[in-house]
Amino acid sequence: MFEFLKGELARKGPTEAVVDANGVGYLLSISAQCFAALPAHGAVTLLVHAHTNDLGTRLFGFVDDHDDAFPRELLRHEVP
Repeated sequence: MFEFLKGELARKGPTEAVVDANGVGYLLSISAQCFAALPAHGAVTLLVHAHTNDLGTRLFGFVDDHDDAFPRELLRHEVP
């Protein structure tokens, strides 16, 4: 579905970031590692994992291939 998002970092917090990609703000769940690696503002590129279930679609952002264990670990503990 998504491989990465490239755009301006509109907002970041310890667990979420918003990337403005051509006028669309994408809300991404992020890890502490990703939060620390992101700049305060400016251009960013984040790898993305999209997860869809009965509750909707959730996007997970990460800075590199080593950080991609974050969404998989969360999803393994997800309540069905």
